[in-house]
Amino acid sequence: MKIIITFLFVFFLYLSVFAQIAPEPNNQLENTEIVIEKNKKIIFPELNKVTEKANISKKQINTLEQQKYSFIEHPSLLPNVESKVRVPAIKETSGLGNRPHFIKLGFGNYLTTFAEGYVSSNSLKPLQLSLHAKHFASATGPLDFSGNSMNGIKTEARYAFKKSILRWNFGYNRVGFRFYGYGNNKPNESFKDTLFQAYNYLNTNLYFSKIDTNSKWFYNSFVKFNFMNSKKFVNTEQDLNIQTNISYEIDEFKKVNFDVNANLILNSIPQTNDRSIYKFKPTFEYKFNDKLKFNFGFALFYNKIKDTLNIEKKIRLYPHIDAEYNVLENIKIYGIMSGGTIKNSYSDLSLENPFLSNQLSLAHSNQKFIFTLGMKGSLSRIFYSNISFSYQNVDNLLLYAPSMSDSSRFNTVYNQGSILNANGEIRFQKSEKFSIGLKLNYNSFSLQNNQKAWLRPNFEAALVSNFVVSKRLDFYAEAFVLEGLYSKNFISGNERKLNTIVDINIKSNYKLNNRLSIYLYLFNILGNKYERFINYPIKSINFVGGLTISF
Repeated sequence: MKIIITFLFVFFLYLSVFAQIAPEPNNQLENTEIVIEKNKKIIFPELNKVTEKANISKKQINTLEQQKYSFIEHPSLLPNVESKVRVPAIKETSGLGNRPHFIKLGFGNYLTTFAEGYVSSNSLKPLQLSLHAKHFASATGPLDFSGNSMNGIKTEARYAFKKSILRWNFGYNRVGFRFYGYGNNKPNESFKDTLFQAYNYLNTNLYFSKIDTNSKWFYNSFVKFNFMNSKKFVNTEQDLNIQTNISYEIDEFKKVNFDVNANLILNSIPQTNDRSIYKFKPTFEYKFNDKLKFNFGFALFYNKIKDTLNIEKKIRLYPHIDAEYNVLENIKIYGIMSGGTIKNSYSDLSLENPFLSNQLSLAHSNQKFIFTLGMKGSLSRIFYSNISFSYQNVDNLLLYAPSMSDSSRFNTVYNQGSILNANGEIRFQKSEKFSIGLKLNYNSFSLQNNQKAWLRPNFEAALVSNFVVSKRLDFYAEAFVLEGLYSKNFISGNERKLNTIVDINIKSNYKLNNRLSIYLYLFNILGNKYERFINYPIKSINFVGGLTISF
């Protein structure tokens, strides 16, 4: 509790100080969110995890902004906290100015090498192409044999038609590391190669969206294909996801929506399984007036097989009702009742926890229902908030525990029960030169047999801020807190509470001229070798610094 109070005190002190020195904005703060990619989201996946809706404006057709691709980033491997928390829309500065193409080269402690490059075509033409590559590797780590490497490349093509847009991308990522969570049982040098593991991720996506604002019809479709394998265990997974979203506006008060999704999943863990999910979700939207809006329907899910736990029903039906009411011009209260089948794939698990064993039980989670009440809106032109409370009941809740045959690797364990959640978010943006935001998330688990939610935090906090000091110098800072992590050894029955995670990272860029800038990234500046997963301490304070060439 002291950590939480200190965290909030620092935030509001920081906010009050810089609010006095930042100039007034020209535009209203947008009600948008981004994802700070640290790792897979620790809280439970959203219902529409397999859904992606396009939101395309005319500005996007005429210009191609620099793409911030989400490369594969693993827990305990990166030099910062292992968390992915939805936080306020804070744009990280890059020190590039108006030049979108760049090459970055850098070095750091732990014998770290870093390289990144990005190029794109003329943004004024209908056809726009881009290429992004990234390398990060550390020869050493917090323990012996704990070095790692991450390499990725992604290319994208966009074509803007008069009333639609087509986008295609292709990417490859490879992550290499060793199972270094050996505790007091350090292996000999001759056995280090037996600890090595590598994941290969190959993906290609095709998106098509209609953007005719004069039409009553709107639709967007995508096809995603992901392939991954692991070198040590020779496990593979193929994931083909096809989705179409169609909306028809009957009149200014009524609209019908149809979401159709086929997610074909085939993996070989521990044997070949077809774990495909099919979804059909029709909804009807009705606006009573400018203040009150209702949306109701249902979601029908079909699982190809009963899954490896052999306890899932093949067909499930979930009601869907949501409503919102404008109590003030920019303040809404809202309520949602829904549910759904949440996909748990080998690829997703390896992104959240790479230290997986070979014998995994894979099962999709069944979110029987979730009720949410909240209020959101802009209290002023520079301040936005969103507060919500929810209660849900879940079967096959995915958790982790050390393997009974090798404690340096993790198996999946499942439980069922209810989760009470409180979520708060505030964003403050005085100008483009200064912005700050805070996101808090608390989960109270009530699981079967009074078990804990193994290796899931019950409290998360994320604080992010961007401050442009001058035309040459800018800073980007982020702080994360995770509390309430418990682990259990199912052989001995011993439970252990992991230490609270507090991680602070600062990035700075200094522009030398129009083409050259230098940067310094500081990670885990408190130097805490905390454990996100038991027996896997992360690096102490570490840094990467180097040169950026923009063109």
